[in-house]
Amino acid sequence: MVRWVERSLLPAVDRESASQLIHYENRQKDWGAALPDLPGHILEVYQTWRDDPDESWVRLYKGPATLDPVAGLVFVQGKVVWGSTDARPRVRERSPKWQAHWGGNHRRFDAVISLRSIFESNYFHYLNDVLPKLRLIEQLGLPESIPVVVSNRLATCRFFADTVRLGFFGGRQVIVQGAREAIAAKEVYVPSDFDCDRAAYDWLCDRLGAGRHSSKGDAIYVHRGASSPNRRGYRNEAEVFRLMARHSVRVIDPAEHTLAEQVDLFSGAGLVIGPHGAGLANLLFRRGPGNLIELFNPNIGTPHYYLIARLRGLGYRWRYNLNPQGKENVASSEMDVVAVEAALKELMG
Repeated sequence: MVRWVERSLLPAVDRESASQLIHYENRQKDWGAALPDLPGHILEVYQTWRDDPDESWVRLYKGPATLDPVAGLVFVQGKVVWGSTDARPRVRERSPKWQAHWGGNHRRFDAVISLRSIFESNYFHYLNDVLPKLRLIEQLGLPESIPVVVSNRLATCRFFADTVRLGFFGGRQVIVQGAREAIAAKEVYVPSDFDCDRAAYDWLCDRLGAGRHSSKGDAIYVHRGASSPNRRGYRNEAEVFRLMARHSVRVIDPAEHTLAEQVDLFSGAGLVIGPHGAGLANLLFRRGPGNLIELFNPNIGTPHYYLIARLRGLGYRWRYNLNPQGKENVASSEMDVVAVEAALKELMG
């Protein structure tokens, strides 16, 4: 009902009439005709995504325009522009904070670049969706004098602060948008890059100092520690640690490391094993031979880390976790130690 009211009764303007498409590319997904070896529920998502368009674009909205604090919807002259975020197919744009746009108390700029994204504070989406926007902006040659806008939610994340400290944004100003604040500008640039893109990953590696490795590299287990944003932990954790110790696999909790440390650790890792989750996004920093063993709770997950492994030339294996308990998205489980140890022996000899 709320969605119907928003779409049908509240003031809106068509995206095509409200914006100028200043950059556009689409590409055929090179996913191959044969289906990969993936869990059944992941394979269903893979098959659905395979037919979705894969696009890279930048739109320019000319004001008076305002940027919504929830997920970056653009308003033009007080009217919402549905479809103005970077939401991919089948991702619903979130309801905006309508009243934030109808008052006059805004910070105002001549032009801004929106780095806002639907899942921006998730580490995977930060690396995959948010930072590559800057690559598009630089390719188009937009002046460094135009600032970028990020959410207050993202700005509080350690990995964002680390990115700033590493000088990732150069001399470009970063505007932190408040949780209830609409940012006003005469021009708003909204970029969106390809999903799981090799060129974007190489650009990130170069920008963040990920080395190239030809050696076998270390073995890393990605541990979901106490500070993990979800509760999908292992109830047989002590047994898991003993397994990793037997095979000289280093246990790493990415949340305990700076972004620079994660880049260094994972760029040198020839084998990564861990549960499905954002910590596996660090695979994109590996530019050398290697393997991934991804561990799934039934009915939870996406093919993203399989796709990253494929782009990086890494071997891929998966195993199911046992006895999940709780709601699917936060269910604890037990690692299938026997199955995982067999995979480790196969890969490590």
